[in-house]
Formats: sequence, C-alpha cells, structure tokens
Amino acid sequence: MSLLRKAKSTPQVVSSTDNSPLSRMYSGIPRVVHERNTTASIVLKKFLRAADDNVDMALEHFTQALKWRKHNDPSGKLTKMFDPKKFGEMGFVSRHRTDEGGGRVVILWNLYGVIRDGQATFGDIAEFLDFRIALMELAVRELDLSNAPAPMPEIGPDPYRIIQVHDCAGSNPFTVYPKIKDAIAETIDIFQANYPELLAYHHFVRLGHVNTFRIKLLNTLVPELLRPKLLSLGRVEFKSSLKRKDVLLKLFPDPADRQRYGFSLPTEFGGNTSSVHDGRTVQFLHTETSDENIAEEDVKSVRVVVPPARKGAQAEAKELTVHPATAVASDSP
Repeated sequence: MSLLRKAKSTPQVVSSTDNSPLSRMYSGIPRVVHERNTTASIVLKKFLRAADDNVDMALEHFTQALKWRKHNDPSGKLTKMFDPKKFGEMGFVSRHRTDEGGGRVVILWNLYGVIRDGQATFGDIAEFLDFRIALMELAVRELDLSNAPAPMPEIGPDPYRIIQVHDCAGSNPFTVYPKIKDAIAETIDIFQANYPELLAYHHFVRLGHVNTFRIKLLNTLVPELLRPKLLSLGRVEFKSSLKRKDVLLKLFPDPADRQRYGFSLPTEFGGNTSSVHDGRTVQFLHTETSDENIAEEDVKSVRVVVPPARKGAQAEAKELTVHPATAVASDSP
C-alpha cells in the first residue's frame, strides 16, 4: 500500500482554481498522487524547492525519481545482507524527539574511523552504493513523513531534513582512500537525482585543523546559489568540530534546543544517552567462524530492519511511485 495513501496526516484543502506551484504539481500527476494531504504535499514541495518552484522541472525530476525507484528498488536494500568486514559499525541512524507529537531530529552517523581496509570498503562501488542507499532509506523512514504533524512552510527552513555527521577520526578519508573519490561521485549523483531537499547540513568531526579550516572557507567563499551547482550537494551547509564532545554544541547552538535534544544524543558526541553504536543500521552477515567459506547455516542477520510487507508486483509498483523517500534532498556520503 502506498505510504502516502495510508498517511495519517491531515487532508489539505486546495482550491481547484488555485494556481500555486504545489497545486499545479498535484494536477500534473493525478495518476500517482490521488489524495492531497500533508505527507504528499511535503514530498512534492521538496521537488519544487529543488527546482526553485519551476513546476515543469519539478515534475520531470519527480518522474525520473519514480522511474529510478521502480528500477532499483532502493527500499528493498534494507533486506540485503552486507559484509561486516567492509561496512560493519560504519553507519548508524538515530531519531531524537522533544516529546510525543513534538519535533524530531534525524541524524545519520558516518564513522570513518572504523574502516580498516579502504580497498575492501570502497573497491566495489556498486556494493558501497547499496550500503549508502540502504542507510539513506532507513534515515528517511525515521523522518516518518507519513505522520508529519504539519506541512512544510511556504518559505523558511524545512523541518523535514536529515543531519549527516561524518566522524573522520582525525584523518581525511577523501585523501587516505583514493577509491572513495569515485564512490563519492556516484553517490552524490544518485542522491541528488533521487533524494532532493533531504539534507539539513553536513557536520564533519575530527578532520584536523587544516581540513576544518577548509570547511569554514567552503561556507564563506562559495555563494549559496552557486554552491549546489558547483558541488552537486544541494542547498546545504558544512560545519565542523575538532572534538567529538563539541558536536552537541555545534548541532544545537540554542540552549533550549540542547536541553530538548541533547539528552538523547550519543555520549560520544556530547549527549547523555547510550553509544552511537546502539543506533539503527542495516543488516549484516554474521558468522561465528573465521572460515572464508561461510556455510549457509552459519549465516544470520543482526539489527534486522524489515520494510513493509508487499502484496504482489502491483502493490510494489504502487509503493514505489509514491514512497516518501523520493522526497528527499541531495546528499553526500
């Protein structure tokens, strides 16, 4: 069943004579989105924002994203079993809420310090992309757009976005592992095309003084309107912390926000809850033996993330055409 159709969000009243970009988007895809509600509007408005309210461009972007989802089945990657030797402990997703029915913050934690074999992790770009897409799909589900409490504002910040934290463990993975450059380029292309307006900003941790200075220059020197075109990363900011414990302060500079969200952040990054490694992640192969030839009976999953049940190919196609994950922003690994 379509996540947009089963959304519990409040129906929106849109006049048939309304000529707003959002109303024209609805009119352009009547066979895809049948009900005008908060969730559907969030999805479509993200595509509109990515196109600066150019309806024709937004409709084309939306259509291509639907085709990509139907062809690649990104939500299905949540059932894929990944090799822990390549990606284990490398990515986690956490959601932080103020209270029941209140605001939420979703953070995708990228822990580069756990990488021991850069060639193994980034050498097979297709497998790396599957891993990154699975993490992104998980993060989008944590946004819970189907139960969004309010629509996106016409102007101003979008509250339905994800923060990416990149913990580089005092080194720069982009120079340490040459293969990551190709993996990054392909990941950016895929996420820019199929997850528009998802990301709030990238926060780099422990890059070292020189690279931290470069991050600051990036925000200062690159104009906001040119940054998406030059970097293909969307309208995002780049922030940095030299120490893990400073992340809470940088993520939430407002004391009231720190009080609301800080208690649920991982202890490694200045919060008061459990470890970042207790967050949600993808499925991994697990074996008790070190034998390279893993017997089928030795393989089992951990941290199981099960997508909604599907009822045949037709139901699957319907889900792909309106899945809220098609609503999200350009990203970078």
